[in-house]
Amino acid sequence: MIKKIIERFLSIFKREGTTSEKELPETEHKPELHTNLPSINPIKTSHKSSVTQNLLKERLKEDNILLLGHLVSKDEGKSNLKIPGIPNFNTISDVLEYFEKEYKIKKSKLANFASFSSKTNQFYIERKILQKSSKIGNKARYIYIPKPFVKFVQKVILKDILEKVETPPQLVGFTKNKSIKDAVVSHVKKDVVLILDIEKFFQNTTAKKVFNIFKNIGYSREVSLFLTALTTTKVKVENKKGILKEKRALTTGSPTSPYLSKLALVDFVTELNELIKKWQNILMKDGDFSVYADNIIISFNTDNKENRKEISKEIIQSVRELLKKYGYRLNKEKTKILTKKKKVLGLVINEKINIDRNYYRKLRAEIHNLWKNKKQLGKSSFDEKLIQKIRGKLNYLKLINPSKYNSLFIKYSTHLEELF
Repeated sequence: MIKKIIERFLSIFKREGTTSEKELPETEHKPELHTNLPSINPIKTSHKSSVTQNLLKERLKEDNILLLGHLVSKDEGKSNLKIPGIPNFNTISDVLEYFEKEYKIKKSKLANFASFSSKTNQFYIERKILQKSSKIGNKARYIYIPKPFVKFVQKVILKDILEKVETPPQLVGFTKNKSIKDAVVSHVKKDVVLILDIEKFFQNTTAKKVFNIFKNIGYSREVSLFLTALTTTKVKVENKKGILKEKRALTTGSPTSPYLSKLALVDFVTELNELIKKWQNILMKDGDFSVYADNIIISFNTDNKENRKEISKEIIQSVRELLKKYGYRLNKEKTKILTKKKKVLGLVINEKINIDRNYYRKLRAEIHNLWKNKKQLGKSSFDEKLIQKIRGKLNYLKLINPSKYNSLFIKYSTHLEELF
């Protein structure tokens, strides 16, 4: 078995700025989820900041591990899995043995990662990106790129566990065999389209939420804590006043983050679906919605053309309150009410799903300029990344509008053959 793992681990239940226990709602109702996953209340813990590292060392036993501020046994726990086909981990030892047997990962290495994963710089590469903000000037955004070992472990969790959990059909993003077209298809030819953005989606999907996801799947408390430690880390977040704070949450670069963020919205989507049904023939007709990554798209028809903006504002306020219940906020700057030209996720959906004209024109110009420059500069001094970029844009055009793709390919066949 593993030797003593004796270091203090960051507790996810420390106060994280304005984050509190209200972040995860304690609701009496248990909505019927598409996943058949029961709602659970957040776990309660005590703050251990006064306990010194030496005292923690004395308390740790060989068969125990300190995870997310909790001393847990590697060999205790009982899971009650709700999802068929996923690994049946009753204890942390089961997880360690699975990774060693199936993927040749040493138990000590995986346990060490889980116990020390709060030390972000050991397992992730931090990148600071400056973004323009109309209110406070340049605003810092931090992304965390997992190092190879971390990335491999998270890919296993994604493939063997998370992707086997079904989600409501309205959750379109990060789903196999579904594309951006599936996110907008139900909103074509609607009178009104609302585009709502979840603010700092990954950063606000905290370790508490991730723990509840694994617990909802049916894993024991110990296993859920262990899997949470493997998929979250300490991240820097800049608030609206430009003050930098830290919290334990999903990271932008991790393979598991997209799917975990989607699972964090299951109960929200279930409740929003009930609201949309309730609003039919009262506030709206033919109402529908979809969620694509951090975008919530709501569309409807209405006979009350004069008051459609007031109706839209009422709907937005209801969604804002519901989202707050689940520990998220709407980004006011990115909230849109579309009644004329309806451009959603870069696609125009007034009469049918179509590519934006500017996208098509720019792509056409890029192909011509790229071909012209390649002839002048020669192949040896030409950047192949630009060719791959054009190839990606062509594939996107083919997905959205195959006829435009074909006409473009025919018109520039000579150019494309020389480029590719």
